[in-house]
Amino acid sequence: VQDPTWPRRLHRLAPRGLALGAAAMVAMFFRYPLFAPSEWFVVTYGHSILALTFGCLVVIALRDPAPTWLCAPWLRMLGKYSYGIYGWHWFVREIMGVVYAWYPASSPAGGAAAVVVFFVVGLLLSVTCGWVSYVVLEGPFLKLKRLFRYERSAGVPTKAIEPDVVGMTPRVEVS
Repeated sequence: VQDPTWPRRLHRLAPRGLALGAAAMVAMFFRYPLFAPSEWFVVTYGHSILALTFGCLVVIALRDPAPTWLCAPWLRMLGKYSYGIYGWHWFVREIMGVVYAWYPASSPAGGAAAVVVFFVVGLLLSVTCGWVSYVVLEGPFLKLKRLFRYERSAGVPTKAIEPDVVGMTPRVEVS
């Protein structure tokens, strides 16, 4: 038997979970800046923290209406390049990890500054690579979509193609 109050509880606790998870991720990044899979903390706790934090973000995003801070134009723009960012960030991180190892910090303050620089430079390089990837690869391929005709099969009901998702209504095309 499912408790009917769990969705309200989940929506009420999600912002707290997001804030705690974000704080834990910041602390984790300062302690393990490379987020290497060989670090015991990353393997045992790091990925769980990431999953719970982004799970809370999904719960918040599925609210109706969505929070205005999640509808910001810069987030939509970032979404356009997100696949390229995802695809190239690993290479950026690997190259930066080698460079980061060449310049060890001489003090704790220098180490903290190096972590912030590592994060900011990595973020900027990853977004730049994502943008270049979109302009050079994805954009031209997306333009090819106009050459193909997309039709829905006549005998397939809409619900089978687009099942209900909590917080979303299925898209129905009228011909």
